[in-house]
Amino acid sequence: MAAGLLVKPLLATLVHQHSRVRVAAVKAVGSVVQQGQSELLEEVRTAMAQRTMDDSPSVRKALYAVAIDCLLNHRDR
Repeated sequence: MAAGLLVKPLLATLVHQHSRVRVAAVKAVGSVVQQGQSELLEEVRTAMAQRTMDDSPSVRKALYAVAIDCLLNHRDR
């Protein structure tokens, strides 16, 4: 139930200057989405899609790992 409150601050962190912070934010968003309602997927979709064009390969790698995990293990799947 509290997962919805965590999403907006985490999405703001996705544009942080340091790539390590963005990697941690991507992983945190993935964890929150896994525990939250299915509506959270719609809320984070655009912000996460923008990270596919990130300059850092580590951010893109973390994003794809989170996306695969969500596709395979989300409760709606």
